Amino acid sequence: MWKQVFFVIGASTFGLVSVVIPPMILSEMKQYDHPIWPAVVTGIEGMSFLTIVFLGLSGMTLGLISPNRYCVWSAVTMAPFPVLTLIDGFFSLAPHQLLPFEFLIYAVLTMPAILGHLIGAFIVYWFSPEGSIKYPL
Repeated sequence: MWKQVFFVIGASTFGLVSVVIPPMILSEMKQYDHPIWPAVVTGIEGMSFLTIVFLGLSGMTLGLISPNRYCVWSAVTMAPFPVLTLIDGFFSLAPHQLLPFEFLIYAVLTMPAILGHLIGAFIVYWFSPEGSIKYPL
């Protein structure tokens, strides 16, 4: 049980870091002003190819750590964002007129992490002694 809790917290942290760090690296990115989480809003509004790469690397890291549960752990990388969006909309800190489309975008953004996790799982599978781990799918 504690292992799953650790992985959920770790995967969520990987997802947050993957979205928040690229605008800090790209100095020309506009910094958004938000009362609670300005770094997260800046990361979401300023997504770039570097964000997709970081999400894929996060998924690959999760695949190297736990190769057998690719869909679960990789989907959790984007789990904090719908929660933050609901909190933001509940307290009406920002307008969310297109809420279903935001959730759809978050669902699509799980794909790089899932593909990265599959790559990491196949790396573990290829370099492990025969029969030591199950097939990653």
